[in-house]
Amino acid sequence: MKKPWLAFLLNALCAGAGLVYLGKLGWAALNFFAVLLVGIVLAIVLPSDFLQPMGIGLCAASGSLAMGMAQSMNAKVRAQGAVLTGIPPGPAAMPGAAAMPAPGATRARFCGACGARVDGAKFCPDCGQQQRPRDACARCGAKLHAGSRFCGECGAQAV
Repeated sequence: MKKPWLAFLLNALCAGAGLVYLGKLGWAALNFFAVLLVGIVLAIVLPSDFLQPMGIGLCAASGSLAMGMAQSMNAKVRAQGAVLTGIPPGPAAMPGAAAMPAPGATRARFCGACGARVDGAKFCPDCGQQQRPRDACARCGAKLHAGSRFCGECGAQAV
């Protein structure tokens, strides 16, 4: 994991240095030459009173680019780690925090009759009770609409 604040600082001090820190050499070269070119154009076009604020703006923009890339890279690493390990990213992965399933992970399912774990089975391995799909009404078996709190057929509350 890369530190976004360090990428910002390096890139603000020298255009492209923060991107080199992130391992993005092509982006670093592009950033360096773009800032250099824009700086030269501004020096030719603008009066000298505006050069300092524009230079500071270029440094801040360059640093923000590196910081955004670092945050994006860190988010991808966290998401990939959560998928591979099944551990959710962020504070929930800390000891003492409530465990939440990783995005895209399937939750364990249990039989409504006997409580045995059934996951994706159509019938319970212990009692043989037929299992209904998650998006089906418990009372009538009709398909529930996403986000619906009540069955459209019989009016029963969705569980």
